[in-house]
Amino acid sequence: MLYDQRPCPLDITITGAGISGLSTALALSNVNREHKITVLESNASLSEFGAGVQLYANSTRLLDKWGLTSSLPKVAFQSSHMSVRRWQDNAELVSIMNNPTSTWLYEWPQWQIYRPDLQRVIFDRANELPNVNILFGYSVADMNHETGTVYTAEGSTIKADLTVAADEIWSKSRRCWNYARPCIWMVYASASGRVVLIGDAAHALLPHAGQGAGMAMEDVASLAEFVGFSTSKDNLSTTMSA
Repeated sequence: MLYDQRPCPLDITITGAGISGLSTALALSNVNREHKITVLESNASLSEFGAGVQLYANSTRLLDKWGLTSSLPKVAFQSSHMSVRRWQDNAELVSIMNNPTSTWLYEWPQWQIYRPDLQRVIFDRANELPNVNILFGYSVADMNHETGTVYTAEGSTIKADLTVAADEIWSKSRRCWNYARPCIWMVYASASGRVVLIGDAAHALLPHAGQGAGMAMEDVASLAEFVGFSTSKDNLSTTMSA
């Protein structure tokens, strides 16, 4: 980007207030506080379910960048190791060192956290940002993948320069359009560059060391880097397919 070109503030809609969607709001706000970001959640309140999530250095470095390090000790802990045992006789098969080994090797610690607690701390941080608005009770009925316009079941029409579909594995947003091509990271953008799928909406994963949340955070961090260098609303298609 040339020095005389400033990043362009965008109107951004995010569908889904799970870990992926809320992380997207933090990441995009972090690269440009002039972005106007609206998060649409179909439920009436936060409703994350699940068990423990492993946050390794790939995600804890991002949470620190987004201002969450001080919040984690209240709801998470740093385990010393993970023991994998055989169910028949409880014999230990392997022991994986977590802390402080993670910091020694990768500069950032490993945290273990309950999934709803992770969603809550990300939500609380997003709520502190003046350019982020989280709306509950707005469910996607249809979406125009060329314009990024979202039509809700409640009768609202929400226009945006960029729409990020983060509404999980049963994504309604994904079913609203048929064309997709690989773009950055594990993200899928529409042909116009106006709609992007991230997290489980783009690439649902089999469980592996609780890393689904971490990979979703990597998605949104990559997306934010590309969007952060967009200098015009008209060049989103070029930017998103770079």
